[in-house]
Amino acid sequence: MKPKKKKPPTLAALKKKCDRAFSIYIRTRDIDRNGNTFCITCKQTMHWKQLQCGHFISRNYLATRFDEKNAFPQCVGCNIFKKGAYPEFAVFLTEEFGHGILQQLLTKKHETVKFTKADYLQMIAKFSEAET
Repeated sequence: MKPKKKKPPTLAALKKKCDRAFSIYIRTRDIDRNGNTFCITCKQTMHWKQLQCGHFISRNYLATRFDEKNAFPQCVGCNIFKKGAYPEFAVFLTEEFGHGILQQLLTKKHETVKFTKADYLQMIAKFSEAET
């Protein structure tokens, strides 16, 4: 009996894996030596595992889904209960990147993007590499 060949991952599975790697990357990119960082909208400091990866432009838009200027750590209160706390998020982005960033992200979200399996694998490697 032949051993079963392992099926290559689907595009959806790679997208999910990329989401996970990106989320960890975003939440850990500015941590201190104790693993703490802060919610960019309410400024509450906590361990990175208690935070979520909040997106200014919804993850529904693939063109900005993995954009590092569009995603930052947010507490569950701001990301879920305050639906992203967009006014505070917008202020943070403007202070961090300048006045043009909001328009830049709003324009970029309408770009047509189609990631291939190779694209996802490359992004997974990039975001996972930063974890170590």
